[in-house]
Amino acid sequence: QSRRVDIWKVTAPMDFEAASTERVISSTRWDSSPDVAPDGQRVAFVSNRSGYPEIWTATPSGEALKQITSLELSGTQNPRWSPDSRRIAFVSRQQGNADIYVVNEDGFRPERITRHPAEDLLPSWSPDGTALYVTSNRTGQWEIWKAPVQDGEAPIQMTQGGATAAQEDPDGETLYVVRSDTTGIWAVSLADTSRPFVLAAPRDTASDATADTTAPRAAPRQVVAALQPYDRGNWRVGRRGIHFIRRSPGSAVLAFYRFSIRQVSTVFLVDDVPREPSFAAAASVDWFLHTRDELQESDILMVRDLE
Repeated sequence: QSRRVDIWKVTAPMDFEAASTERVISSTRWDSSPDVAPDGQRVAFVSNRSGYPEIWTATPSGEALKQITSLELSGTQNPRWSPDSRRIAFVSRQQGNADIYVVNEDGFRPERITRHPAEDLLPSWSPDGTALYVTSNRTGQWEIWKAPVQDGEAPIQMTQGGATAAQEDPDGETLYVVRSDTTGIWAVSLADTSRPFVLAAPRDTASDATADTTAPRAAPRQVVAALQPYDRGNWRVGRRGIHFIRRSPGSAVLAFYRFSIRQVSTVFLVDDVPREPSFAAAASVDWFLHTRDELQESDILMVRDLE
């Protein structure tokens, strides 16, 4: 099976007359999972144009391409820029299972951050750049863990009840999560991080030894209802709100939840973006990136004389 995926840039999406869209990163292979550096100067993405999925960077216009990793592994994915635009966190399977690594933008040897036989996926940085929020199944179900970047410090479990992605707001006051049991994006206050946030009650609290019996905190609050669980990588928290992909049959739109008024508005109609992480917004919010399936084809082969 052959698949070609390109990265497109939409400029001035809120201005009907000035809005424009163009293909900026393209090859004959798969280019996806974009992320925009906070300073807006570089884009990180995954491409298998070298034969393996590797982390690459380019300018927002698709110029000055640079291969950052040369791991020659099949599981490299999900690059995410650090707040200072100097490091990139990503997922790799160098040890067989999925772990989180960090590499400098210049491409020196990646540093392994998580060291657990479970799967650790979808990293996102804390605003101060000292830790990464990670989706991990080390408890037997998907939960959010906070992994310090400094070597030697153990990750801390942040959720209980099932979560598949998380991002912290720029002020460090709220953690936004995608839950395992329902649609949408949910908010929890970071005022008290002494124990995991309970997103869903255990099935049998009477017999569950992990049930949280301490003083209750404010319940998680749903801020976005329309995000589908498979789009857990297709949303971004900014200073003014949350951009996310909202789907309808056969199409998708970029939508925006504004913190100040707690309402969702449509920003731009896009072609049906792939379900893997396929969207990134610039901090300036005057342009964004999305991927698009350009070509999918397969052949049927017949084999004779097997004996």
